[in-house]
Amino acid sequence: MNCIICGFPSGNEKLCFKHAIASKSLAEGYSAWKSALGITLGEYLNYILKNKETGEWVVDVAKYIIESGDHSLLNL
Repeated sequence: MNCIICGFPSGNEKLCFKHAIASKSLAEGYSAWKSALGITLGEYLNYILKNKETGEWVVDVAKYIIESGDHSLLNL
């Protein structure tokens, strides 16, 4: 199986190693932000995309979630 974002081999998983780590980071960040600020997932993802400090792999995952609507990548 290949990563649904970049096409890199991913074994039996939807995401390759680097995008899986980015997805986990996004999920953990959203949990903290949601608790502190009460923002929606869409608001959080859009903020992440606008932030110049956001890493490339996290941007890839955030864009994929926004474009596909597949929130399952975050295991929320």
